[in-house]
Amino acid sequence: AVVAVMAEQRVRLLLPAAENAPWSSSPVAAEYLDELASYDYASLAAGPSRLQTERARLNEATQTLAFQNYKAFIHTAHCSRDVFKDFVEVEQHAEALEEQLPAFAETCKSFLATAQEINEQRRINTLTLQHHTQLLEILEIPQLMDTCVKNKYFEESLQLRAHVQRLVKKHSDIPMIQSIAQEVEGCTRQMLAGLLQQLRSDVQLTECLRIIGHLRALKAFSERDLRVHFLQARDAWLQKELSLPTADAHQFISKTVEVSRVHIFNIITQYNAIFSGGTGGTSDQGSSFLYSWIVLKIQQFLETLAQHVPRLKDRLGSALGPCMHFALSLGRHGVDFRVLLCPIFERAALRLFSTALQAGTQDFISQLPTLALGTHTIIADSTTGPQEKQGDAVHVPLALMSHRSLAVLTNTYLVAFNELRECAPLTVSNAVAKECHRSLKALASALAAHHADTHRLFDQREAAGFDLMCNLFVTAMVPTIKHCFEAIYKPLLLQSAPGSAGPAKKLGDIIDERDIVSCLESFCEAAKPPRAIAPVALDEEKVAAAGGDAEASAAPAAPAAPTDEPSAEALPESNEEEEAAMARAEQTEIDTSGSPEAEASEAPTETADALDSAPSTELVDQQASVDGGKGATQDDDDGDGDLA
Repeated sequence: AVVAVMAEQRVRLLLPAAENAPWSSSPVAAEYLDELASYDYASLAAGPSRLQTERARLNEATQTLAFQNYKAFIHTAHCSRDVFKDFVEVEQHAEALEEQLPAFAETCKSFLATAQEINEQRRINTLTLQHHTQLLEILEIPQLMDTCVKNKYFEESLQLRAHVQRLVKKHSDIPMIQSIAQEVEGCTRQMLAGLLQQLRSDVQLTECLRIIGHLRALKAFSERDLRVHFLQARDAWLQKELSLPTADAHQFISKTVEVSRVHIFNIITQYNAIFSGGTGGTSDQGSSFLYSWIVLKIQQFLETLAQHVPRLKDRLGSALGPCMHFALSLGRHGVDFRVLLCPIFERAALRLFSTALQAGTQDFISQLPTLALGTHTIIADSTTGPQEKQGDAVHVPLALMSHRSLAVLTNTYLVAFNELRECAPLTVSNAVAKECHRSLKALASALAAHHADTHRLFDQREAAGFDLMCNLFVTAMVPTIKHCFEAIYKPLLLQSAPGSAGPAKKLGDIIDERDIVSCLESFCEAAKPPRAIAPVALDEEKVAAAGGDAEASAAPAAPAAPTDEPSAEALPESNEEEEAAMARAEQTEIDTSGSPEAEASEAPTETADALDSAPSTELVDQQASVDGGKGATQDDDDGDGDLA
């Protein structure tokens, strides 16, 4: 400490400016200052030159040394740098090792624990190897059950399931047993799905009994749920069977009725046999399920009919018969639903009839302005006028052939009536009569309007042709249509039908001929009401003298019947060829009970030759029987005017 103080004093004395210099505290600087302090003046004066000489010598020696040993210097520098880097890396590794030593210690502890576990597992594996055969049998249970389920060995599957359940009760703490039980339960669910899928296929009663027995053994459902699942599965199969092509409405309805009738009856039989619930009016819950399902099926069936019956264009009766049979067959189980079918087919029958009449009426009215009235042909017919019915047969006058359009229109009505005859509900009789009245009234109004618009433009032949057409409409067509209606709906039936006229109203008032032709009275003689002849008063004495004969002759004269033929003024002047055709037509006898082919074969060919100039009209089954067969007037496609 004394030396250091003395050194600091010497520095302040000799070099005041360098008192705080960094080298001032260096031992070398202190030693040099001590040496300077021991020099005399001469030595101090020569000191700078000596120092410069020494400095130059040292620089020269340094340069010489550097030139001679520059490689060693470079190598030393490289080594120093590498050593420095290595020291840095060693220091880093040492620090990292120091950081990882605790984790390494923990890893060693974990390794020791793992080694102990491995040793324990090895002991267990050795014990397992000793009981390999018994364990293998238990481990193969899930695979064996899966094979049994896939091959539909349900009895064996149930036995395996029971065995596993016993193992679980004895060894519930063993994980392997729990795992096997879970796999077996998975196979059980697969078996349950397979059994329900079999119920969704075409299975017979014996197969259904076996399937329900397996389901009961599984105890997956309660008795109530089992009934519901049975009906759901059978219903799914029934819906699949009812997935039929709907292109042809007749075929679709026929197939739907047949499939529904057969399969619904089979399902009801299977349900009653399996669950012994019966459908004899019992009120138990099982019976209510069955009745609810039957009601649902009937509703779906009625909805299907309501959707597709309107698509029928004809043969409505052929669809109604199977439906009624189906409804009647379910009546044995107390669910006869025939009354629910009536509104559907009533609407369809009325729609078909109305559509046919409206189409025919519109066609006639649209063709009326373009009719060639001057090219008609008069065909005489003894049946022209008020029609006489023999039984249910209605005879269509051949005179309607005089006008092609009138014959085609009559044929349209006959076709509509024959279609209605196959399915003619009494409840629509009033609507049918009103439709006939409305259609005929529209035709009469169209004729009156056409006469009012164009009668001034008629020549003599056209006027005669129009008058003839109006007379035929009044005297032949309207009575024929009315008699067709009477042939289908008997007066006694109409009086008792819902919505009918009733006993106090006559049948003739439903289709009122006088109201229909009233608009034609101004120009058509046949449409005018008949004039009653005043009764003749006879002398009572002469009556007494004449006896019973005179009494009969003195009775009031009956009212004159309406004329059935057009008036002489309304007929056109016929030429010789037309008169010959009329004479041959009068001599032609038509068999009213024969077929259209027989009538066509009996028609003389001369009549066809005489009518070549008339409009092409073909009357099929001219004296048509609405009850016995379809009489219809068809258009003559070849235009030769032949009589068929």
